[in-house]
Amino acid sequence: MWRQRTILVLLTGSLTGVAIPLLVYQQVHLTPTLKDTERAVADFRPTPLTVPRKAWQPMTLTAPVSAPLPAATFTPASAPPMAAASGPAVPVTATLPTVSFILHDGGKDMAIVNNNVLKAGDSFQEWRVERIERNRVLLRSRKGPLWITLQ
Repeated sequence: MWRQRTILVLLTGSLTGVAIPLLVYQQVHLTPTLKDTERAVADFRPTPLTVPRKAWQPMTLTAPVSAPLPAATFTPASAPPMAAASGPAVPVTATLPTVSFILHDGGKDMAIVNNNVLKAGDSFQEWRVERIERNRVLLRSRKGPLWITLQ
């Protein structure tokens, strides 16, 4: 008999514990006060965009066209000095690689060098990518190391 009474008390207590907060929630209306800018965002409704069929035109996408890079002049550090008797020194002209993008994703750092997606250890032309940092890339060739900064 006391078990039935205990179960009945527990059930009514549980139902009362749930019913009272629900009744209070239904009776109390909490409405936040919004500023004009917040109300404008809350009331935003996108408008459909209609484009007449006659306005459609076929489009061909092309890569951006840019002017060629100027040729840089450099003399490798490992080159021996030129003798004065051989005439005037003629600088070696070559285009240096350029870095256009660097991506840091944990240990998967990648860079776009001369339109090639490269990671540390990759090679292109005569260069090998040694290290990729936040805003520069270390390249190495038989002529020595070369740091290239992000443009």
